[in-house]
Amino acid sequence: MIMVYKLKFDTPVHFGAAELGGKLEAVNFSYSSDTLYSAFCCELSGSKFFSDFIDAVAQGKILLSDLLPYTGENFYLPKPVLNEKKIEHAPLDEVRKQFTQRKKLKKMEYLRASNFKKYLNALNTGEFFVESAEFGLVGSTQKVSCRNEEPLPYYVSEFSFNKDSGLYLIAIFDDKNFSETFAEILNSLGLSGIGGKRSSGLGKFHLAEKINLNKTCANEDLKAVQKMLTAENLNWQMCISSILPTAEDIPILKNSYYQLKKRGGFVTNSGVNYDKKKNSVYMIGAGSCLPKRIEGRNVILDKINGTEIFRFGKGIFVGLDYE
Repeated sequence: MIMVYKLKFDTPVHFGAAELGGKLEAVNFSYSSDTLYSAFCCELSGSKFFSDFIDAVAQGKILLSDLLPYTGENFYLPKPVLNEKKIEHAPLDEVRKQFTQRKKLKKMEYLRASNFKKYLNALNTGEFFVESAEFGLVGSTQKVSCRNEEPLPYYVSEFSFNKDSGLYLIAIFDDKNFSETFAEILNSLGLSGIGGKRSSGLGKFHLAEKINLNKTCANEDLKAVQKMLTAENLNWQMCISSILPTAEDIPILKNSYYQLKKRGGFVTNSGVNYDKKKNSVYMIGAGSCLPKRIEGRNVILDKINGTEIFRFGKGIFVGLDYE
C-alpha cells in the first residue's frame, strides 16, 4: 500500500545543514528519511506502538521517503544525479546556449514529478528546460546564551514555508491496516515538532491530507509518482530516501551516479544532562541513480543504557527512462 501524507507547517523549521558544518546559522528545508525515522522513535518511545513500529521497519514492512516539497497541488522529487551527455561539435552560438542551459539545470534541486520526462530529454539533448519554484524564505532570529558568566547573543536561521507550500512523505506499507495508525503517529509528532530548536516552538506541523496512491488519483504529479514507483525495469532507479548499502551492493554502486552524505548527530539521554554523539556513517543521498534497486539496511550505531540506537537505511526508488 502506497500512501502520500501532506504536512502543513504551523511554525518555521530549523533543519540543520550538515554540508555547511551543522551551524545554527545554516539551514535548509530538506529532511532525510533516516532523521525522520529517529524522530518517530523518539515520539513513540514508551508507547504501545514503539516495538511494533521498530519491528515493522526492521523487516522492511514500512518504507519511508525523505520529506519532499510541494506547492499547492504540485509535487516535487529530487533532481536526479545523472551524467550529462557530452556536447558534440556545433556552432559556437549553439555551444554557448547549451552551456548556459546546463548551468541553469545544475542549480535546480527539485523537479515537478510530471516534468521528469522533459528534464531527462533536456539533459540528453541540451534543449531548453526551465523549472522554478519558491517553497519559502530563510530568516534568522537572535537568541541569547546564558551559559557563561556574560550573556552572549547568537543567531538561529529558520525556514518559513509559503502559505501553500510544505513537505510530503511517501510511505509504503506491507500491512494496509498500519496506515491509519501511522497517520495518528504523524499527528502526534506534529505537536512535538521535528528538526532543531523544538524547545523554541519550531518544526510544528499538522497532517493536511493523506492520499492513497493505490486508488485512482487525478493529480498529474502524483500519477507520475505512482507510475515511477512501479517502474522497476527502467534503465535507472533513483532513490528518494537516504540509503545505507550493504557490502553486496558495492558492485552495483560502481556503475551508478550517487552522492554521499555524512549522517551524524546526537542522542538525547533523558537520564543524563548531556547529549551523546552518534557514530557517523555515510549514506547514499536522495537523487542518486542506480542501475537497479537495492534494499539497503538498518544498522546499530550504539547502545545507551541497554537501548540500541539504530540508523534507518532502507528506502524507496522511482524508475527513470534515461539512456
